[in-house]
Amino acid sequence: MTLLAAWVAFPLLLGVLAYGCGAVVEFASARPLSLAVRLPCGAALMIVVLDVLTRSTATVPAAVPVLVVLAASGLLARRVWRIRHLDAAIGPALVVFVVYAAPIMMSGSATWAGYVKLDDTANWVALAQRVLAVGHTFSGVQPISTYYAALSMYLTNGYPVGSFLPMGLGHYLLGQDTAWMPDPWMAFMAAMLALSLERLALLALGARARDWRTFLVAILAAASALLYGYYLWGAIKELAAAMLLAAFASVAPLALEGERRVRASIPTLVVLGAMLSALSAGGMVWVLPGALIAAAALSLPRLSGLLRRLRKLALSVPARSTALAVSGVLAACGLAAYLALRPGGFVEKYKGALTASTELGNLIGPLHLQQITGVWLSGDFRTLPSSLTATNILVAVVAVLGAGGALAAVARGRRAPVLYGACALAGALLVYFIGSPWVGGKALATASPAVAFLALVGCAMLLGGSHRALGLIAGLAVATGIVWSDVLAYHDALFAPHEQMVELAEIGERIAGQGPTLMTSYSTYGTRYFLRDAEPESAEGELRRRADQLVSGQELTKGEHASIDQFQLPSILEYRTLVLRRSPFESRPPSPYKLILRDEYWDVWQRPAGVSVSVLAQKWFGGNLAPGGVPSCAEVTALARTPGAQRLAAQPTENPLVFHLGEEPHPRRWASGQREYVNLATTGTQRIELTISHAGLYQFWLGGSFAGPVSISVSDGRHTVGLGSAMYELALDGQYVPFGEVELDPGEYTVAIHYDRGEWWRPGSGGPPASVGPLVVQHQVAEPQQILVPLARARSLCGRTLAWVEALAG
Repeated sequence: MTLLAAWVAFPLLLGVLAYGCGAVVEFASARPLSLAVRLPCGAALMIVVLDVLTRSTATVPAAVPVLVVLAASGLLARRVWRIRHLDAAIGPALVVFVVYAAPIMMSGSATWAGYVKLDDTANWVALAQRVLAVGHTFSGVQPISTYYAALSMYLTNGYPVGSFLPMGLGHYLLGQDTAWMPDPWMAFMAAMLALSLERLALLALGARARDWRTFLVAILAAASALLYGYYLWGAIKELAAAMLLAAFASVAPLALEGERRVRASIPTLVVLGAMLSALSAGGMVWVLPGALIAAAALSLPRLSGLLRRLRKLALSVPARSTALAVSGVLAACGLAAYLALRPGGFVEKYKGALTASTELGNLIGPLHLQQITGVWLSGDFRTLPSSLTATNILVAVVAVLGAGGALAAVARGRRAPVLYGACALAGALLVYFIGSPWVGGKALATASPAVAFLALVGCAMLLGGSHRALGLIAGLAVATGIVWSDVLAYHDALFAPHEQMVELAEIGERIAGQGPTLMTSYSTYGTRYFLRDAEPESAEGELRRRADQLVSGQELTKGEHASIDQFQLPSILEYRTLVLRRSPFESRPPSPYKLILRDEYWDVWQRPAGVSVSVLAQKWFGGNLAPGGVPSCAEVTALARTPGAQRLAAQPTENPLVFHLGEEPHPRRWASGQREYVNLATTGTQRIELTISHAGLYQFWLGGSFAGPVSISVSDGRHTVGLGSAMYELALDGQYVPFGEVELDPGEYTVAIHYDRGEWWRPGSGGPPASVGPLVVQHQVAEPQQILVPLARARSLCGRTLAWVEALAG
């Protein structure tokens, strides 16, 4: 149901709200607007309304109701119940929405793309939920928590959050968790982009009625490779910028047509307001330089009569109205630029990320300028294509056709398409050459639909003229490059593990108000969002407020994981609640903690509130591949000599069976050169011989991080028991994935690990081979009772397999 709510109900809700808000813009502009203009303007108005009303705590409660009332008013004004047929322009928008929705929908669960590649989605979801609830304040949030650190990183620096806020509508109006809404919102914005591109194509071709050419131009341009690639790692702002840039080019010329030009400029002002909400004053780089270039380019063919016409126009009332409207737009842009550029403003606070040549963010290296063409034959836009020759040929074709399309549009005086191309290229080139590689890549992604659009318009013009064969061949080349690139990106997509995230959401509700809470696994979505009401802290190095020291004296860095037995006792005891990723090697936490919840992926331990901790010292005995070890008598007696100690506590444990897959027989192409793991390079099966000496229930675990379907079965030679399969089990730190339990009698068994890489239609089936291992077989027994002994009997603990020994005060 979550999948349908996120990808059917939520987009429909957004469409209804955008339609109603677009009708309000239409009424305000005093002229009819086509659906291809009305819907993008409605989406822009949604961003503006939510952003403006959440700036003050006094108006935050009214933000969503005001938006709903506005949309309802527009729907009533348009009398939508009388509409019999939708505008044909909706066709390309629906196709583009399906193209963007396909990776998530085909994965089979509500999730989001870009997991373990870019974790910014955790921040955007947290911001959308928080700002729509209470605005830009920190009321009720404990300052010593990763969640607070994530919020303060953006809300105290004037970071533009407008493009994130519509995600929260899924929570407030549909009752769904905001975590599942980022990708549907981005797909919706891509559909709005397609609407504007279809109108721009219609204006460029001068067609009286739509035909298949304008549809294909809109669909292919909106799916340009770099923008699609950025979508697949959660780039909400880039989708918003691309949508608003095309909408601006579509509506800006309307302000120069007909009477009532001041009111006619309202759609343009709404789109510009949305740009400021989504991008701050930096959004103006997409408008002002390009508008000047477009005006100059369109004036060149008529330069001889320009002064005479300007003089005549200057005396006319429509001209003065136009000047007034333009002045208002420029004044708004100037005010936004001042707020951003003033001392302490947005640009100063983010100067390093915006301009430093060494700022790569999550890029591997600076992106190539050729990627602006919308063609890049690589599953990951950060890497070079495997077929570099084919890529270069297709890039050259798009570049030549784009230049031809731009020149043809200028020659024919097509203002809107020229404005779109000029704004996109001018803005992208300025940012790419002046800004940091990180923001330069974002700029290329935002502008990439425009270059593809101009190239496709050039093809469409050839098809409509006397060079149809040339136009058809060129169009097929451009379409092939874009589709081929998107298919590769689709196959290399990385998805968040849905079940793990669902469990974290339920845990967050269960332990709300029972913090502080420690997570020892790298889980930005846990600490920055799902556990937000439990004062979460991430043990890894990013956005940590407490010094969680390891036994070695070091601290974890970003992306690392450590079991609880690797932390110093004082660091653990600071926290009331522990949320630990389940693992066959995870030790039991110190004795004050009791298990209050065990899910498939997570254990939640908690010590009762108000209970004093009597643990004076502790010694762990486990290792990386064993939850327990055998202490020496010297170690035990040293604990017994702890000042103030009155007795010792010990936690017995049983170590599991561990099979290093690199040492076991495996398919030849799975070889990794390492003893612990193998690489799942091809479809195949690895068989491991297992000897069971004690009857009982056994849990099977497989280490690693993988996207493709991996299944495990156990056979005694007569019967085979399948333990299930798993897919999209991704993690930066290579955790252990549970594969089920089975009752086994003493005897010999064969464990089969099967991997199937051949499902071509499955998203995430590409990319480099995943590494898995070791295989762990754990005897499931009731947790052994802790052993309590007086100091005089400390030596009775020697020679036993223990997780830890503690020195207690009482």
